Amino acid sequence: LFNTLIGENRVITGPEPGVTHDSVHVDWKYDKRRVRLVDTAGLRRRPRVIDPIEKLSSEDSLQAIRFSNLGILILDATKPVARQDLTIAEHIASEGRALVICANKWDKVSRKKAIQAALVQQVERALPQLGAIPLVTCSALHGRGTEVLMEAVFSAYEQWGRHLSTAALNRWLEAAVARHPPPLDNGRMVKLRYIAQFATRPPRFTLFANRPKAISDPYLRYLVNELRTSFDLQGVPIRLLTRAGKNPYAKN
Repeated sequence: LFNTLIGENRVITGPEPGVTHDSVHVDWKYDKRRVRLVDTAGLRRRPRVIDPIEKLSSEDSLQAIRFSNLGILILDATKPVARQDLTIAEHIASEGRALVICANKWDKVSRKKAIQAALVQQVERALPQLGAIPLVTCSALHGRGTEVLMEAVFSAYEQWGRHLSTAALNRWLEAAVARHPPPLDNGRMVKLRYIAQFATRPPRFTLFANRPKAISDPYLRYLVNELRTSFDLQGVPIRLLTRAGKNPYAKN
């Protein structure tokens, strides 16, 4: 896929896993947009990593994820999704990076609709914290699907860097609380007063409440899911912090 995207045979490829040992990067332009594309070595579960060269490659790959903006997780569409594939996706999300999933070797898949639906279901079930992760099918060998892939990449990148207006966020918060108020804290009301976005890449928000420690994890997940759906932040990790405080714009 790396070679197909840049139009050069820059990296060694083969049908068997483990061909790539070092991360290879190239500065590239796609549709007049500058991109640094990094091809990393595959990652396996640590107990199975014995070879010292592969151990170094794993660390190199993890560092590449850490310093990236977005990760493209490439799956072999002819095989079931492995637990390790999902672990890599979780790691990309935990590092705060946007994520796009690419199902390669799509030309070899016969039951395309069924396989695609199964892939989407597996990924969304394993990674509910990312919502509807963009999943693109392609054939790197034949160069099919690469334009759709890059469209998904740039779309996810834009969502990752979005800044939402405070007014829109607080209108959303009022509606979300009206639909599903936070549970009582020992019989006392938990009041969600105000929300604001304080950073992007990934989107990070602060929620002000009278009893922030009383807001349960399930309720925070509800808010994150509502936030993701309402503002179309699919495939992007969202950080929602809570703190005590009042709405600074409320009238005394």
